[in-house]
Amino acid sequence: MKKLLSLALCVLLFVTCFAISVNAEETVCKSVEYLADGSYFVTEVTETNSLARTAKSGTKVSTYYTSDDVRVFAVKLTGYFDYTYGSSATATNQSVSVVLYEDEASFITKSSRRSGATVYGSGTVSYLGFTTAQSVSLTCDIYGNLS
Repeated sequence: MKKLLSLALCVLLFVTCFAISVNAEETVCKSVEYLADGSYFVTEVTETNSLARTAKSGTKVSTYYTSDDVRVFAVKLTGYFDYTYGSSATATNQSVSVVLYEDEASFITKSSRRSGATVYGSGTVSYLGFTTAQSVSLTCDIYGNLS
């Protein structure tokens, strides 16, 4: 009887962990910003599902493409928030990283900060003699929605 109960608990734990990891992230929105020279940024907000009803985290990634559709770099901002549904929201932590996809691209600088319910991040990269910077922000509203 103990073996059967142990086996049932193990199966239940496995199924629960699998279900949580399968639905761990959800894309909230995606947008494209075209620049004057034909290059563009594709920006995507991904929300991490949490079992906590008062905490939220998510990522905003803005990826730079040349006018020839070559992916050069991405600025990835991750934000962590606490919120009271319908009442308040606060950014509690943030991190930013710059990912290089082209060998000719070189990292220059990055920075991040938070204020109120918003986290901010920026990254600057040099590519083929040109310097390109991108700034992103991620906000949590009082209902736990990220934008």
